[in-house]
Amino acid sequence: MVVALSRLFQLGLNKGQEVTTLEKELQHVRQYLELQMFCYERLFTFEIEVSEEDLLTLPVPRIMLQPLVENSILHGFDLMDSGGLINIRVERSSDREFCMIRVRDNGSGMDASEVSSKGERSNDGGYAIGNLISRLQLYYGDRAELRLDSAPDQGVTATITLPLEGEMQHVRS
Repeated sequence: MVVALSRLFQLGLNKGQEVTTLEKELQHVRQYLELQMFCYERLFTFEIEVSEEDLLTLPVPRIMLQPLVENSILHGFDLMDSGGLINIRVERSSDREFCMIRVRDNGSGMDASEVSSKGERSNDGGYAIGNLISRLQLYYGDRAELRLDSAPDQGVTATITLPLEGEMQHVRS
């Protein structure tokens, strides 16, 4: 567990760089999920699927996926004892101009008003989704988006859409 925690910090810090590759971001979220499986024994399993290997070289903001899977564990699975599933799927859009990263869970889901308010700071102090939206806008302008789809008892699907062409904006190294 100590080695896993050390690896998580190493990947998350990314040598001080704000941008990493999608491959390293997926490694980071895998480490995070494996650590959470120690803490929440038998609560959930996860799978990560990448449709095309060349997508792994895409530059992305670091720690982009961890807030989404953390929300699945803390909020989606909060009423469950076991059987949770987190699926992360990376694929190219049908027009081949965007990378689509879907984080889907089978948790408790949200109603429409909860989905629409997720970009705002919540009463419990959470601001992860709003922060992620702001970071995507900072790096990509209006070329990227985060969309949440959910219904009560139907889980949540968070889809991050990133452009495959063009430079990231406002990147400090």
